[in-house]
Amino acid sequence: MKRDTTPYKVVHRALLKPNEICLWQDIQDQLEDLTEQSNEIQEIMGRSYGMPEVDDDELEAELEALGDEIALDDDASYLDEASKAPNAPTSVPGADSVTNKVMYL
Repeated sequence: MKRDTTPYKVVHRALLKPNEICLWQDIQDQLEDLTEQSNEIQEIMGRSYGMPEVDDDELEAELEALGDEIALDDDASYLDEASKAPNAPTSVPGADSVTNKVMYL
């Protein structure tokens, strides 16, 4: 009698060992759980939350209008505060007050 050694048959025989059947059942259960979780996520992501449909062209036109409005705004008074900010320190803070210049690590 000729023994069939096709890869499928070899794997199938290996999977049917009694102690490994439980392992494959556990894996199958985990895959079912993951599939259910994936379906729940897909359902949640596909929900509509009462948001009106927005036309892409309309949204693009509004964004362009906002850009034009900002470009036409000559009032730059909001930048005055930023220009009055103090300069960044050029030395290590407190270095002038150290009497012993040796630093210990």
